[in-house]
Amino acid sequence: MVLRGSEEQRAVAKKLVQQVLKSEIAESLLVDEAQASALIGLKGRNIRQVERVSGARVQVVNKAFPKGVGVQPGRLGSGNLDAEIAALNANETLVIIKGTEEQRAKARELVMVSVEPSAADEEMRLTPEQVDRLLELRGSVRRDIEERTGARLSLLDSSLIVFGKSGQREAARVALEEEFAKEEESRELGGGFPLLMLRLIIGVGGANVRKLEEASGARIRFDTLDQSRDPASSVSLKVRGTAEQRAKGFALIEQEQALYEEERMALDANKHYLLIGRSGDIVKALELQTGTAICFTQSPEPAMVVLGRPDNRRAAIEEARARVAGNPTAAQNIFRVPKEYHADVIGARGRNVQRIERLSGALVHFKGFDSDDCVVTGTPDQQQKAWEMIQETLDLAQVSRLPVPAELHRTLIGPRGTTIKDLELDSGARLSFETEPEACLVARGSEEAREKALSLAQKILDDDKEEHFYVERRYHGWLIGPRGSRIRDIEEETGTRVTMSREEPVVIVEGSRSRREKAWELIQAQMDLMDEVSGESEDDADAK
Repeated sequence: MVLRGSEEQRAVAKKLVQQVLKSEIAESLLVDEAQASALIGLKGRNIRQVERVSGARVQVVNKAFPKGVGVQPGRLGSGNLDAEIAALNANETLVIIKGTEEQRAKARELVMVSVEPSAADEEMRLTPEQVDRLLELRGSVRRDIEERTGARLSLLDSSLIVFGKSGQREAARVALEEEFAKEEESRELGGGFPLLMLRLIIGVGGANVRKLEEASGARIRFDTLDQSRDPASSVSLKVRGTAEQRAKGFALIEQEQALYEEERMALDANKHYLLIGRSGDIVKALELQTGTAICFTQSPEPAMVVLGRPDNRRAAIEEARARVAGNPTAAQNIFRVPKEYHADVIGARGRNVQRIERLSGALVHFKGFDSDDCVVTGTPDQQQKAWEMIQETLDLAQVSRLPVPAELHRTLIGPRGTTIKDLELDSGARLSFETEPEACLVARGSEEAREKALSLAQKILDDDKEEHFYVERRYHGWLIGPRGSRIRDIEEETGTRVTMSREEPVVIVEGSRSRREKAWELIQAQMDLMDEVSGESEDDADAK
C-alpha cells in the first residue's frame, strides 16, 4: 500500500492502518455442536453478550450453517474458512473470533466459560399426555420457561431436548416438572351474554387476563362451546395450575365479573346499524372509548345491550343516544338483492360498495351469504340514492348474448376497437366477447341498452360485406403511406378494414355499406392528392 501526503499525515495514516490490521486478525476454536448451542443462547443473546463485553466479533459456523450464527455475513474475512468448514465432522462447530489481541483474549475467555466441556443438551422423555399438553399450549409455556431459565427447548416426537448450561437445564427441567404437575379445571362462564363478559375479562390486547394470571399464578384459557358469534353463546372457562392457584384464579375472575353489570337501551332494529357502522367500526370505537362490551338484540325487545362498570355503561349509552339523536331521520331499510349478485354490488376489494356509500352517504351491508336482504342505513334521500346506484350495478350485472362466430368478432371490434366503442356509445351497454361454451357477443346493462346493443350489432353483421374498388397499382404505395399511416387513418375514420390486393389492381374494403362508401371517398381523395403532388413535381422538373 502506498501512502502519499506530508510526513505527519503519512505517520498518522500508517498508525491507523496498523490498528485496523491488528483488529482484523482472527482465530478459531473447535467445539461440540451441542456445546455451541449454549454459546449462542436463546435468540442469540449469549453470543451478543460476548461481543458486547469483549469488543470482538464472534461467529459460529458448521456444515449446516456455513454462513454462521452471530454477526452478519461478510463481517468476518473468510481466509481459509471454507477449508476449515469442509474439514469439520458432522457434530463439530467452529467458533471464529476476530479483533485485537486484547479483544480476542477476552472473547476467548467468555466463550470457554459459556461452552461447558460436558454435553450441553439432555433429553427428557415425555408421556403422550405431556406432549399433548405442550402442543395444546401452543408454545406459550415453552417460551415462558425459556425466558425464565435461559435454556432452549425443542420438542421432538415423544421427547423434549433441553439446550443450555447445566444450571439452565436444571432450572428448565424443574419448571417443566412443575408445569406437568399442574391440573386444569373447567367452569362455564355465567351471565346472559357470556361472550361480552369474556371480552371484558380478557381486556384490550389480553392485558386484563394477563394481570389475572400474574396475580393467581394460574394459566387462564377460554373455549366457546359453539362457533357462532352470538353474544349469548356458552363459554367454557379453563384454569390450569396447582389447587391453590386454580382457586385463586377462579376467585379473581368472579371478582372481575361482579364489577360488570348489564344495561339495556331500547333501540328500534332499523336504528341498530347506525351504532354498528361499516364492519362494526362505530361500535368498536364506542367500546374502546368507554371500556364496555356491546351487542344488539331483538329479544325480548329491540335494544342495545351494554356490559361494563356503572360509569362506563352510562358513558356508552349517552354517546349512543347522542349519535342516534344526531341522525333523527336515519333508519334502516331492507331491499331485496339476489345473493348471486352480492359480489357485483360489493365489487373487487369492496370498491363498488364503498363508492355507493361515499356518493350516497348511506351505509350498505348484507345480512349474510344465505340471505337476499341488503340493508341500507341512512336518511330517506340517502337510502334512495344508494338503492338507485345498487340498481345500476344490478343492471350492469344482467347479461344478454348474441351468438357470433369467433371469426366475425373482429368485424364488431373494428379497427383499433372503433366499431365496438361506437356500439357502446350508441346503446349505453357494456360489450365483451366469449368463446366458450359458444362464441358470442355479451351485452351488460339495462334491458333497453342490451336490446339496442345486440340489435345494432346484428345490423352490422348483416350489412357487413367485402367490396372491391378498382385502383391502379401506382396508387397502392401512396395509399399505404409511411409505415401504413395513411391506410390506418382511413380505417380509424371509417371503421372499416382496407387491404391492397396482390393479384389485381383493386382495393378491398370490409364493413357496412355506409362505412365502405365513406372509405372509398377518402381513398379517392388520397388518389387525387397524389396526382396533385405528382403534377407539381413534373411542373417543377419542366421548369428546370
